[in-house]
Amino acid sequence: MQNLKFVLIGLSDQVKNKFSKAESNAMDGCFNFAGGHRHQTLVGHLLPAHHHWENIDVPLKPFIDKVKHVKGDWVVFASGDPLFFGIANTLKRECPEAQMTVIPAFNAIQMLAHQLIIPYGQYQTVTLTGRRWNKFDEALIRQVAGMGILTDRVKTPAAIAQRMLEYGYYQYQIHVGERLGSDHQRI
Repeated sequence: MQNLKFVLIGLSDQVKNKFSKAESNAMDGCFNFAGGHRHQTLVGHLLPAHHHWENIDVPLKPFIDKVKHVKGDWVVFASGDPLFFGIANTLKRECPEAQMTVIPAFNAIQMLAHQLIIPYGQYQTVTLTGRRWNKFDEALIRQVAGMGILTDRVKTPAAIAQRMLEYGYYQYQIHVGERLGSDHQRI
């Protein structure tokens, strides 16, 4: 296996017109890029003409196998902070010998809290993105006063609210943020 190098760049949902100087310097000479379909939409027009793009989909094993065997450095785009329940943690675990540079953006919970002027530091973060309900259920049972919840296409805000109502948890107020940081942001 080659010596791996990853540059992890956090994005909001705003289409980028250019990369920052730090991002450009960190990406210099890279031709292997990866991220979700949404990330490719946000930055694809800024990438080199003959770049290689790898979609990151669940399950992650095919992507991890690919990065371990494709020569060259990788730039990986992620939503918000790649270390906040993100792809950087998976890459650190699966490729512990790899060199990493992380250039974060605000994560979704921070961005929603900023819009609503909510002091999010006291909230417990629960991610349901590709995960089971158990951490969320535990937080409800412990009567955690506030949670910042990361969702996915299955465990949506509506599915979360329905689960809470089914189990008699009526005391929570829910704020939902979609496409945060974009021109199509909804709160």
